[in-house]
Amino acid sequence: MTLSKNVIQIVFSLLSGKLTSERFLSLKNKELDFLIDIFIFGRIENRLLDWLIENKLKERITERQFKILLRYSQLRALNNQKIMGDYKRLSQIFNSSKISYTPLKGVHLNLLNKYFTRNIRDIDILVNSKDLEKSVKAANTAGFFFKSRLHEQYDFKNLEGYDLPQLFNRNGTCLEIHFRIANSDNYHFAKLILDNIKEYKSHSINNRLTSPELLLLHLIFHATTKQGLDVGIQVIDDILQIFKIEDFSIEKAKSLSKTLNLKEELEIFLLILAEYDLHNRFLIKKSSNKTFNNEFLDEFVDLLMLNTSTNSSLKLFNKDFFSRIKRVLLYNPKAHWNKNFMKSIIKKIYNILNTFKKYIVIIINLIFKKRFRNDNFRVRRILQIINHEKEYSSRSKES
Repeated sequence: MTLSKNVIQIVFSLLSGKLTSERFLSLKNKELDFLIDIFIFGRIENRLLDWLIENKLKERITERQFKILLRYSQLRALNNQKIMGDYKRLSQIFNSSKISYTPLKGVHLNLLNKYFTRNIRDIDILVNSKDLEKSVKAANTAGFFFKSRLHEQYDFKNLEGYDLPQLFNRNGTCLEIHFRIANSDNYHFAKLILDNIKEYKSHSINNRLTSPELLLLHLIFHATTKQGLDVGIQVIDDILQIFKIEDFSIEKAKSLSKTLNLKEELEIFLLILAEYDLHNRFLIKKSSNKTFNNEFLDEFVDLLMLNTSTNSSLKLFNKDFFSRIKRVLLYNPKAHWNKNFMKSIIKKIYNILNTFKKYIVIIINLIFKKRFRNDNFRVRRILQIINHEKEYSSRSKES
Protein backbone atom coordinates (compact mmCIF):
# COMPACT_ATOMS: atom_id res chain seq x y z
CA MET A 1 0.00 0.00 0.00
CA THR A 2 1.36 3.41 -1.04
CA LEU A 3 -0.08 6.63 0.33
CA SER A 4 -0.71 9.58 -1.96
CA LYS A 5 1.53 12.64 -1.68
CA ASN A 6 -1.58 14.71 -0.96
CA VAL A 7 -2.41 12.67 2.17
CA ILE A 8 1.19 12.81 3.42
CA GLN A 9 1.42 16.57 2.86
CA ILE A 10 -1.86 17.16 4.69
CA VAL A 11 -0.69 15.06 7.67
CA PHE A 12 2.53 17.05 7.96
CA SER A 13 0.75 20.39 7.41
CA LEU A 14 -1.67 19.61 10.25
CA LEU A 15 1.15 18.66 12.63
CA SER A 16 3.10 21.83 11.83
CA GLY A 17 0.00 24.07 12.14
CA LYS A 18 -0.02 25.06 8.46
CA LEU A 19 -3.05 23.11 7.23
CA THR A 20 -5.84 25.21 5.69
CA SER A 21 -9.51 24.27 5.50
CA GLU A 22 -9.39 24.47 1.72
CA ARG A 23 -6.57 21.96 1.49
CA PHE A 24 -8.34 19.55 3.83
CA LEU A 25 -11.59 19.78 1.84
CA SER A 26 -9.69 18.71 -1.28
CA LEU A 27 -9.29 15.21 0.16
CA LYS A 28 -11.14 12.41 -1.58
CA ASN A 29 -13.13 9.97 0.55
CA LYS A 30 -10.53 7.21 0.17
CA GLU A 31 -7.75 9.61 1.12
CA LEU A 32 -9.76 10.71 4.15
CA ASP A 33 -10.02 7.08 5.29
CA PHE A 34 -6.23 6.74 5.07
CA LEU A 35 -5.75 10.03 6.93
CA ILE A 36 -7.88 8.85 9.87
CA ASP A 37 -6.07 5.49 9.92
CA ILE A 38 -2.70 7.28 10.05
CA PHE A 39 -3.66 9.38 13.07
CA ILE A 40 -5.15 6.41 14.95
CA PHE A 41 -2.17 4.16 14.07
CA GLY A 42 0.19 6.90 15.30
CA ARG A 43 -1.86 7.35 18.52
CA ILE A 44 -2.36 11.08 17.89
CA GLU A 45 -6.01 11.09 16.81
CA ASN A 46 -6.55 13.88 19.38
CA ARG A 47 -4.52 16.21 17.10
CA LEU A 48 -6.83 15.54 14.15
CA LEU A 49 -9.97 15.71 16.28
CA ASP A 50 -8.96 19.05 17.84
CA TRP A 51 -8.18 20.49 14.39
CA LEU A 52 -11.55 19.39 12.96
CA ILE A 53 -13.48 20.92 15.88
CA GLU A 54 -11.42 24.13 15.88
CA ASN A 55 -12.00 24.64 12.14
CA LYS A 56 -15.67 23.54 12.31
CA LEU A 57 -15.10 20.74 9.83
CA LYS A 58 -16.22 17.69 11.77
CA GLU A 59 -19.16 17.36 9.33
CA ARG A 60 -16.62 16.58 6.58
CA ILE A 61 -16.12 13.12 8.09
CA THR A 62 -18.88 10.58 8.69
CA GLU A 63 -20.62 10.27 12.05
CA ARG A 64 -19.02 6.84 12.48
CA GLN A 65 -15.52 8.22 11.81
CA PHE A 66 -16.08 11.06 14.27
CA LYS A 67 -17.24 8.62 16.97
CA ILE A 68 -14.15 6.43 16.41
CA LEU A 69 -11.81 9.43 16.70
CA LEU A 70 -13.65 10.66 19.79
CA ARG A 71 -13.61 7.24 21.43
CA TYR A 72 -9.89 6.70 20.90
CA SER A 73 -9.11 10.24 22.01
CA GLN A 74 -11.16 10.02 25.21
CA LEU A 75 -9.87 6.57 26.17
CA ARG A 76 -6.26 7.60 25.65
CA ALA A 77 -6.78 10.88 27.53
CA LEU A 78 -8.13 8.95 30.53
CA ASN A 79 -5.24 6.51 30.25
CA ASN A 80 -2.75 9.40 30.21
CA GLN A 81 -4.22 10.82 33.41
CA LYS A 82 -4.13 7.41 35.11
CA ILE A 83 -0.53 6.65 34.09
CA MET A 84 0.78 10.12 34.94
CA GLY A 85 -0.95 9.90 38.34
CA ASP A 86 0.82 6.59 38.94
CA TYR A 87 4.11 8.14 37.79
CA LYS A 88 3.69 11.03 40.24
CA ARG A 89 3.43 8.62 43.18
CA LEU A 90 6.31 6.55 41.84
CA SER A 91 8.61 9.55 41.35
CA GLN A 92 7.99 10.81 44.89
CA ILE A 93 9.14 7.47 46.30
CA PHE A 94 12.13 7.31 43.94
CA ASN A 95 13.14 10.84 44.94
CA SER A 96 12.91 10.08 48.65
CA SER A 97 14.93 6.88 48.10
CA LYS A 98 17.74 8.90 46.44
CA ILE A 99 17.60 6.79 43.27
CA SER A 100 19.41 8.04 40.16
CA TYR A 101 16.74 7.90 37.43
CA THR A 102 14.93 9.84 34.72
CA PRO A 103 11.65 9.29 32.84
CA LEU A 104 11.90 8.47 29.14
CA LYS A 105 9.89 9.23 25.99
CA GLY A 106 6.20 10.06 26.53
CA VAL A 107 6.31 10.63 30.28
CA HIS A 108 9.18 13.10 29.80
CA LEU A 109 7.23 14.96 27.08
CA ASN A 110 4.07 15.11 29.21
CA LEU A 111 5.99 16.67 32.08
CA LEU A 112 6.98 19.54 29.77
CA ASN A 113 3.35 20.33 28.88
CA LYS A 114 0.60 22.05 30.82
CA TYR A 115 -1.73 19.14 30.09
CA PHE A 116 -0.91 15.45 29.62
CA THR A 117 -1.72 15.48 25.90
CA ARG A 118 1.05 13.14 24.71
CA ASN A 119 -0.57 9.71 24.53
CA ILE A 120 1.35 7.03 26.44
CA ARG A 121 0.91 3.33 27.11
CA ASP A 122 3.28 2.74 30.02
CA ILE A 123 5.94 4.29 32.25
CA ASP A 124 9.48 4.02 30.93
CA ILE A 125 12.26 5.09 33.27
CA LEU A 126 16.03 4.81 33.05
CA VAL A 127 17.80 3.90 36.30
CA ASN A 128 21.48 3.83 37.13
CA SER A 129 22.48 0.14 37.13
CA LYS A 130 23.87 0.54 40.68
CA ASP A 131 20.38 1.51 41.90
CA LEU A 132 18.43 -1.27 40.18
CA GLU A 133 17.70 -3.42 43.23
CA LYS A 134 16.77 -0.34 45.24
CA SER A 135 14.50 0.84 42.40
CA VAL A 136 12.52 -2.43 42.44
CA LYS A 137 11.94 -2.09 46.20
CA ALA A 138 10.81 1.50 45.67
CA ALA A 139 8.51 0.36 42.86
CA ASN A 140 7.04 -2.28 45.19
CA THR A 141 6.35 0.45 47.74
CA ALA A 142 4.54 2.39 44.98
CA GLY A 143 2.40 -0.70 44.26
CA PHE A 144 4.26 -2.11 41.23
CA PHE A 145 5.18 -5.80 41.20
CA PHE A 146 6.62 -8.34 38.77
CA LYS A 147 4.04 -10.35 36.87
CA SER A 148 5.69 -13.63 37.85
CA ARG A 149 7.10 -14.59 41.24
CA LEU A 150 10.07 -16.12 39.42
CA HIS A 151 11.23 -12.60 38.58
CA GLU A 152 11.42 -11.72 42.28
CA GLN A 153 14.68 -13.71 42.37
CA TYR A 154 16.15 -11.54 39.58
CA ASP A 155 19.96 -11.58 39.40
CA PHE A 156 20.98 -7.92 39.56
CA LYS A 157 24.68 -8.78 39.27
CA ASN A 158 24.43 -10.49 35.87
CA LEU A 159 22.26 -8.16 33.82
CA GLU A 160 21.00 -9.22 30.42
CA GLY A 161 19.18 -7.17 27.80
CA TYR A 162 18.41 -3.53 28.52
CA ASP A 163 15.51 -3.59 31.00
CA LEU A 164 14.02 -5.55 33.89
CA PRO A 165 10.92 -7.72 33.49
CA GLN A 166 7.80 -5.54 33.41
CA LEU A 167 6.12 -4.53 36.66
CA PHE A 168 2.39 -3.78 37.03
CA ASN A 169 0.18 -2.15 39.61
CA ARG A 170 -3.48 -2.79 40.43
CA ASN A 171 -4.56 -0.22 37.83
CA GLY A 172 -2.91 -2.28 35.12
CA THR A 173 -0.24 0.39 34.55
CA CYS A 174 2.99 -1.11 33.21
CA LEU A 175 6.37 0.06 34.52
CA GLU A 176 9.50 -0.65 32.50
CA ILE A 177 12.76 -0.04 34.35
CA HIS A 178 15.65 0.34 31.89
CA PHE A 179 19.32 0.18 32.80
CA ARG A 180 20.53 0.42 29.18
CA ILE A 181 18.96 1.90 26.05
CA ALA A 182 19.74 -1.11 23.87
CA ASN A 183 21.39 -4.51 24.16
CA SER A 184 24.45 -3.22 22.31
CA ASP A 185 24.55 0.09 24.22
CA ASN A 186 27.08 -1.04 26.86
CA TYR A 187 25.68 1.77 29.10
CA HIS A 188 27.15 4.59 26.94
CA PHE A 189 23.80 6.09 25.81
CA ALA A 190 22.30 5.49 29.26
CA LYS A 191 25.25 7.18 30.98
CA LEU A 192 24.95 10.24 28.73
CA ILE A 193 21.25 10.53 29.54
CA LEU A 194 21.80 10.24 33.30
CA ASP A 195 24.82 12.57 33.26
CA ASN A 196 22.78 15.34 31.62
CA ILE A 197 19.90 15.47 34.09
CA LYS A 198 18.49 18.77 35.36
CA GLU A 199 15.94 19.43 38.08
CA TYR A 200 12.59 20.52 36.66
CA LYS A 201 9.40 21.07 38.64
CA SER A 202 6.02 20.65 36.94
CA HIS A 203 2.58 19.29 37.93
CA SER A 204 3.71 19.44 41.59
CA ILE A 205 6.44 16.89 40.80
CA ASN A 206 10.16 17.39 41.34
CA ASN A 207 11.41 15.92 38.08
CA ARG A 208 14.87 14.92 36.96
CA LEU A 209 14.85 15.29 33.18
CA THR A 210 17.62 14.75 30.66
CA SER A 211 18.49 17.24 27.91
CA PRO A 212 16.03 17.78 25.01
CA GLU A 213 18.75 16.73 22.53
CA LEU A 214 19.12 13.29 24.17
CA LEU A 215 15.32 12.99 24.45
CA LEU A 216 15.13 13.63 20.69
CA LEU A 217 17.80 11.05 19.82
CA HIS A 218 16.25 8.41 22.06
CA LEU A 219 12.83 8.90 20.43
CA ILE A 220 14.38 8.69 16.96
CA PHE A 221 16.33 5.54 17.88
CA HIS A 222 13.16 3.98 19.31
CA ALA A 223 11.20 4.83 16.15
CA THR A 224 13.74 3.45 13.69
CA THR A 225 16.66 1.12 14.40
CA LYS A 226 15.21 -0.33 17.61
CA GLN A 227 11.53 -0.77 16.74
CA GLY A 228 11.47 -1.03 12.93
CA LEU A 229 9.24 1.96 12.11
CA ASP A 230 6.26 0.82 14.17
CA VAL A 231 5.52 3.92 16.28
CA GLY A 232 3.72 5.77 13.50
CA ILE A 233 3.59 9.49 12.88
CA GLN A 234 3.71 10.23 16.62
CA VAL A 235 7.50 10.53 16.41
CA ILE A 236 7.20 13.48 13.98
CA ASP A 237 4.80 15.20 16.37
CA ASP A 238 7.26 14.55 19.21
CA ILE A 239 10.16 16.03 17.22
CA LEU A 240 8.17 19.18 16.44
CA GLN A 241 7.31 19.57 20.14
CA ILE A 242 10.97 19.19 21.14
CA PHE A 243 11.99 21.81 18.57
CA LYS A 244 9.79 24.29 20.47
CA ILE A 245 11.84 23.87 23.65
CA GLU A 246 13.70 27.14 24.13
CA ASP A 247 17.13 25.75 24.99
CA PHE A 248 17.10 22.98 22.37
CA SER A 249 20.15 23.03 20.08
CA ILE A 250 20.13 21.26 16.73
CA GLU A 251 23.92 21.49 16.52
CA LYS A 252 24.28 19.78 19.90
CA ALA A 253 21.87 17.07 18.73
CA LYS A 254 23.96 16.52 15.57
CA SER A 255 27.15 16.29 17.61
CA LEU A 256 25.60 13.78 20.04
CA SER A 257 24.19 11.74 17.16
CA LYS A 258 27.74 11.11 15.92
CA THR A 259 28.85 10.05 19.40
CA LEU A 260 25.90 7.66 19.71
CA ASN A 261 26.12 6.28 16.15
CA LEU A 262 22.70 7.79 15.32
CA LYS A 263 23.90 10.30 12.72
CA GLU A 264 22.05 8.55 9.87
CA GLU A 265 18.78 8.21 11.78
CA LEU A 266 18.80 11.89 12.74
CA GLU A 267 19.69 12.90 9.19
CA ILE A 268 16.69 11.01 7.78
CA PHE A 269 14.26 12.90 10.02
CA LEU A 270 15.91 16.25 9.30
CA LEU A 271 15.60 15.51 5.58
CA ILE A 272 11.90 14.75 6.04
CA LEU A 273 11.42 18.05 7.89
CA ALA A 274 13.17 19.87 5.05
CA GLU A 275 11.29 17.99 2.32
CA TYR A 276 7.88 18.84 3.77
CA ASP A 277 8.80 22.31 5.03
CA LEU A 278 7.90 21.42 8.61
CA HIS A 279 10.27 23.69 10.48
CA ASN A 280 12.37 26.72 9.62
CA ARG A 281 13.72 27.64 13.07
CA PHE A 282 16.99 25.79 12.43
CA LEU A 283 17.19 26.44 8.67
CA ILE A 284 17.43 22.74 7.91
CA LYS A 285 18.94 22.13 4.49
CA LYS A 286 18.68 19.16 2.17
CA SER A 287 21.63 16.81 2.35
CA SER A 288 23.94 15.81 -0.48
CA ASN A 289 23.74 12.20 0.75
CA LYS A 290 22.79 10.18 -2.33
CA THR A 291 21.67 7.15 -0.31
CA PHE A 292 18.86 9.01 1.43
CA ASN A 293 17.37 10.28 -1.82
CA ASN A 294 13.73 11.15 -2.53
CA GLU A 295 12.84 7.55 -3.35
CA PHE A 296 14.24 6.35 -0.01
CA LEU A 297 12.48 9.14 1.92
CA ASP A 298 9.13 8.40 0.23
CA GLU A 299 9.43 4.74 1.22
CA PHE A 300 10.47 5.66 4.77
CA VAL A 301 7.58 8.12 5.28
CA ASP A 302 5.07 5.68 3.77
CA LEU A 303 6.09 2.96 6.25
CA LEU A 304 6.32 5.38 9.16
CA MET A 305 2.73 6.48 8.61
CA LEU A 306 1.03 3.11 8.21
CA ASN A 307 3.22 0.04 8.65
CA THR A 308 1.05 -3.09 8.80
CA SER A 309 3.94 -5.48 9.39
CA THR A 310 4.58 -4.53 13.03
CA ASN A 311 1.29 -3.06 14.25
CA SER A 312 -0.78 -6.14 13.54
CA SER A 313 -2.80 -8.76 15.36
CA LEU A 314 0.33 -10.93 15.30
CA LYS A 315 2.07 -8.40 17.55
CA LEU A 316 -0.68 -8.75 20.16
CA PHE A 317 -0.19 -12.49 20.35
CA ASN A 318 3.58 -12.21 20.41
CA LYS A 319 3.49 -9.85 23.41
CA ASP A 320 1.94 -12.28 25.87
CA PHE A 321 -1.57 -11.34 24.84
CA PHE A 322 -3.34 -13.94 26.94
CA SER A 323 -1.52 -12.93 30.10
CA ARG A 324 -2.65 -9.36 29.46
CA ILE A 325 -6.29 -10.47 29.13
CA LYS A 326 -6.01 -12.28 32.44
CA ARG A 327 -4.43 -9.30 34.21
CA VAL A 328 -6.85 -6.68 32.89
CA LEU A 329 -9.97 -8.74 33.60
CA LEU A 330 -8.93 -9.93 37.05
CA TYR A 331 -7.60 -6.66 38.41
CA ASN A 332 -9.97 -4.13 36.88
CA PRO A 333 -11.11 -2.03 39.89
CA LYS A 334 -14.23 -0.88 38.02
CA ALA A 335 -15.61 -4.39 37.55
CA HIS A 336 -19.04 -4.85 39.18
CA TRP A 337 -19.33 -8.64 38.93
CA ASN A 338 -18.95 -11.32 41.59
CA LYS A 339 -15.17 -11.46 41.49
CA ASN A 340 -14.65 -14.92 43.02
CA PHE A 341 -17.03 -16.52 40.53
CA MET A 342 -15.63 -14.56 37.59
CA LYS A 343 -12.03 -15.34 38.57
CA SER A 344 -12.68 -19.07 38.36
CA ILE A 345 -14.38 -18.71 34.94
CA ILE A 346 -11.66 -16.40 33.58
CA LYS A 347 -8.89 -18.69 34.81
CA LYS A 348 -10.48 -21.65 33.02
CA ILE A 349 -10.82 -19.65 29.79
CA TYR A 350 -7.28 -18.36 30.18
CA ASN A 351 -5.87 -21.85 30.69
CA ILE A 352 -7.69 -23.17 27.61
CA LEU A 353 -6.52 -20.26 25.45
CA ASN A 354 -2.98 -20.50 26.77
CA THR A 355 -2.89 -24.24 26.02
CA PHE A 356 -3.79 -23.63 22.39
CA LYS A 357 -1.89 -20.35 22.07
CA LYS A 358 0.74 -21.86 19.74
CA TYR A 359 -1.90 -23.16 17.35
CA ILE A 360 -3.87 -19.88 17.39
CA VAL A 361 -0.71 -17.96 16.44
CA ILE A 362 -0.04 -20.41 13.58
CA ILE A 363 -3.59 -19.92 12.26
CA ILE A 364 -3.30 -16.12 12.52
CA ASN A 365 0.01 -16.29 10.66
CA LEU A 366 -1.52 -18.34 7.87
CA ILE A 367 -4.46 -15.94 7.50
CA PHE A 368 -2.50 -12.68 7.60
CA LYS A 369 0.93 -13.70 6.28
CA LYS A 370 0.42 -12.31 2.77
CA ARG A 371 -0.96 -9.03 4.09
CA PHE A 372 1.99 -8.29 6.36
CA ARG A 373 4.83 -9.88 4.39
CA ASN A 374 5.20 -6.98 1.95
CA ASP A 375 5.61 -4.26 4.61
CA ASN A 376 7.87 -6.56 6.63
CA PHE A 377 10.18 -6.85 3.65
CA ARG A 378 10.10 -3.09 3.08
CA VAL A 379 11.03 -2.37 6.73
CA ARG A 380 13.96 -4.79 6.59
CA ARG A 381 15.18 -3.15 3.39
CA ILE A 382 15.02 0.33 4.94
CA LEU A 383 17.00 -0.80 8.01
CA GLN A 384 19.56 -2.56 5.79
CA ILE A 385 20.13 0.68 3.86
CA ILE A 386 20.61 2.63 7.12
CA ASN A 387 23.07 0.05 8.45
CA HIS A 388 24.93 -0.02 5.12
CA GLU A 389 25.28 3.76 5.27
CA LYS A 390 26.63 3.50 8.84
CA GLU A 391 29.25 0.98 7.70
CA TYR A 392 30.21 3.22 4.77
CA SER A 393 30.58 6.26 7.07
CA SER A 394 32.69 4.20 9.49
CA ARG A 395 35.01 3.00 6.70
CA SER A 396 35.35 6.56 5.38
CA LYS A 397 36.47 7.79 8.83
CA GLU A 398 39.03 4.99 9.13
CA SER A 399 40.52 5.72 5.70
